[in-house]
Amino acid sequence: MYGDLIDQYRQMHRERAYGTTSVKKAPYILPYIQLLKPRTVVDYGCGQSSLAELISERCGVKATRYDPAIPAYEKRPTGRCDLLINVDVLEHVPEDAIDGVVADMAQLSDNAIIIVDTRPASTLLPDGRNAHVTLRPVQWWMERLAGHYPHVRQIWVQRRPAS
Repeated sequence: MYGDLIDQYRQMHRERAYGTTSVKKAPYILPYIQLLKPRTVVDYGCGQSSLAELISERCGVKATRYDPAIPAYEKRPTGRCDLLINVDVLEHVPEDAIDGVVADMAQLSDNAIIIVDTRPASTLLPDGRNAHVTLRPVQWWMERLAGHYPHVRQIWVQRRPAS
């Protein structure tokens, strides 16, 4: 699939704090979780973020972490959950693997909150590529997601300017 890229993310996670963006998006995500009242949530592509713990604490929901680039969370959950969270992940996946990853996400839950960053990352991969390997406009992402999640709705979240 794209094992070489996952290996690069493993290296980045070992060397520094990386993959913490989702907590910064919590103010946008938590109200939806509280409104939806799921019993179970999976943070798919959790990185080093503590969003799952924050969801459990603030929403009283059992939240599971999954990330193939982090040994502690690389075991894919089995069964289905009420809600899947995916924040700042899909743009890190090669374009030719997007549909497979989104299909895998849809196997875990019919409902998802997905945030995709459509601008270049401020981080480079160990091989020198921008960490956001798939940069596409919003409409392109909406079409890809709609193939697996038929009730896709767009919401806007703010990205802090690069410092």
